Amino acid sequence: MHQRWTLDGAWILGAAVVAAVLLVHLVGPQPYITGDEPRYVARALAWLGHADTVGGHPHASLHLIPIAPLIDVFGPTGGRAGAFAIAAVGFCLLLSMLRAHFSRWLALGAAVAVFATLPLLAFSWILYTEAWLFTALTVSWMLLGSRSRTWGHLALFLLSALILPFLHLRMGPASAALIALYIAGEISAERGLRSRRLVLKVAAIAASCAVALAALLAYQLWVSGQYFGSATATFSPTLDDVLPRLAVQLISQRHGLFIFNPLMIVALAGLVVGVLRRERLAVQGLVLLLAYAGTIAWSSAMESMPARFWCAAMPIFAVGLAIWVREQRTWCGHAVTAMLGLISAGMAVFYGFDPNAFLENREVSIIYDRLFDWFGLVYLPPWLAADPIFFLRGERSLGLEANAALLTRGGLVATALVVCLAAAATIRRPNRLASAFGAVSLVFLAAIVWQARAREVAAHEVAIHLSTAPAPGGRVLTLSFERPTKPLALRFEATLPHWHGGDYPEGFRLDVDHGDGRFETVDTIAARRLTMLPDIGAIARLRLTPTGPPKGTDTWTEGPVSVVAR
Repeated sequence: MHQRWTLDGAWILGAAVVAAVLLVHLVGPQPYITGDEPRYVARALAWLGHADTVGGHPHASLHLIPIAPLIDVFGPTGGRAGAFAIAAVGFCLLLSMLRAHFSRWLALGAAVAVFATLPLLAFSWILYTEAWLFTALTVSWMLLGSRSRTWGHLALFLLSALILPFLHLRMGPASAALIALYIAGEISAERGLRSRRLVLKVAAIAASCAVALAALLAYQLWVSGQYFGSATATFSPTLDDVLPRLAVQLISQRHGLFIFNPLMIVALAGLVVGVLRRERLAVQGLVLLLAYAGTIAWSSAMESMPARFWCAAMPIFAVGLAIWVREQRTWCGHAVTAMLGLISAGMAVFYGFDPNAFLENREVSIIYDRLFDWFGLVYLPPWLAADPIFFLRGERSLGLEANAALLTRGGLVATALVVCLAAAATIRRPNRLASAFGAVSLVFLAAIVWQARAREVAAHEVAIHLSTAPAPGGRVLTLSFERPTKPLALRFEATLPHWHGGDYPEGFRLDVDHGDGRFETVDTIAARRLTMLPDIGAIARLRLTPTGPPKGTDTWTEGPVSVVAR
């Protein structure tokens, strides 16, 4: 234990990373005060007796207690600095835990890979509970893996595990999983239930859980009037929807973890590898991940930074990433890791320069659209699915079927990547078989790049005509291409909010001319600032006719229109 805390190069570099991230937060553009943050500011002041109207019960957010004085003195920025301090403590504890199982540099790399990238990069500077959940789960997991078996250690472990649902109800199953893992470990150590000491420990754990549950229910009744009122499920849990809802949390364009931090794909593969090799830490991580994922699948993070719900699980992904790097030996696996790592690092750099852009991916991927502006070559927005919650609101119902297909396709690709990568790292002999699985993973990524290859159509290659006589639902837009073109998307660059605003039509009727001089109707598509087109092949002309009731204004037509094509 003493050696683990010895000040060495890894700890010094880790401290430098924490300082660098803090500097980015302090001197870079500040994220908007958004979502529940205004309510949290009021509640923090209410804890100090300085606020009357807070929106909900003034004492409904326990995580604000330690940072309330900072908010009182320095405002929201002071509270955010307090949240960062909590996350930094979690980073140090995670690094210490990883060093007990991996080399110091591998442990540092894995800890930095989750701390200095999304989503933790964003939520370490926001007043949500995410920084607290990340740190609290790390503390509990550290204590779970400790060799100490004293009553004092048990008391600390129970305190850390049972406080989780008080911070947020979605941590309830993870808390139960931690306690179950502790009991299983004690039974294994005692080789059965015959030990009097073990019986007393189990009895103490059961009594503590009963008291904690009673306290939690009483607290929930106090702050919300219901037993579980402080957290609600956006979707009703059903077995049929488990995989689609998990896919939303992993690959949707707004809150999908793999979209904003694709390096976590190999981390998940590493966790699978560790489980197949029966590594205790990996098995614990998978149990915790499954327990936690069962709650977040039915929620929608809505107005918050990307992948919010995965912050608490970042210690698990750090373990998976460390196992992956340690076990991976094929050059294809290294290539996949490098490609995904570069994207994750690029997203982190993007966030440092423009954090608020990450709030705008409601119905289309503004982030990947901006990346296309910078780098060109690959245009991913048409292939990224949205959370179906946006299609359950009247005028947004267009595109639900196509979105479901995108979600299914993306989920299959992500699953295939994880399976192939895990197989490549698990199979040690023969090496050719491992290399084959690694090569398949690389082919998957190459296929995505090939499928999404794109260019912006030059102005001289397309003539854009806007009808002067308004159609029943608004003005008609016609595009005539200089040569047969396969368009992927239209980008309306009027100065409007990125999300679906009142100035956009309800939808567009899409008519195309394949070169014979006749228009034929293909489909009715959703109208967005970035309007995605179905696969219509090479065309000579394209016509968009607004559908639905007139909006009374055509502000969306006032800016330039550009075309992204294959």
